[in-house]
Amino acid sequence: MDSALPDPKATGLRLAQPLGLRSASLDLWERALPRPTPRRQASPRPTLGYANNTALLAIELLNEPLAPGADLSRLKKYYEDGHKTVRLYSSTTYVIMSNRLNIKNQTELLQFAGGFDGAVLDLHYYNLYEDKFSNLNRSSDLKAITNQNGRPLTFVGEWSAAWAVPPQSANKTDFQRLAKVQQDVYGNATFGWAYWTLQNVNPVWIMTYMIRIVINLKS
Repeated sequence: MDSALPDPKATGLRLAQPLGLRSASLDLWERALPRPTPRRQASPRPTLGYANNTALLAIELLNEPLAPGADLSRLKKYYEDGHKTVRLYSSTTYVIMSNRLNIKNQTELLQFAGGFDGAVLDLHYYNLYEDKFSNLNRSSDLKAITNQNGRPLTFVGEWSAAWAVPPQSANKTDFQRLAKVQQDVYGNATFGWAYWTLQNVNPVWIMTYMIRIVINLKS
């Protein structure tokens, strides 16, 4: 953790630390990193030892809880307890609460998360895996979970230019257009966005590769 925290004065960078720990064998998608990390209960307390470090911008309490296994009432209780724990150490660190996957109602946590100061609702948007993703309107989705009062903040915590089309059906220009449209939409998220991921065995998921070869990611 010491080496992971950047110097915000020197670099202008700050860290959002996720607590979710999972094995690639427990991730259904190809974007999972191939590392044998055992699943265990995460606690914000070790990370919160750095609460006074200005580089620590936010803590995500859980990454991608999957319905129906992740019960909504239990998830809310976990998020409430996690927020209380963070506030014991810091009054300014943002607390990120991830939306459940595999749900129809994307606003199920909106009112709940809006009741906590410094809360951020995390959404993950992809354009592959299932046919249903072909007919989604991300602009409408994002507007639906964005309150005018700014509570909670919205964060597109994962998106990618990966695309469920045959390689011969899309060229570099097509990928550039896809990336630009997504950036234009996700730029409206009130807490910003994060591209998935920095390193992966598949080049289409590697941010540095996509910047150099395929798309022009803007900050």
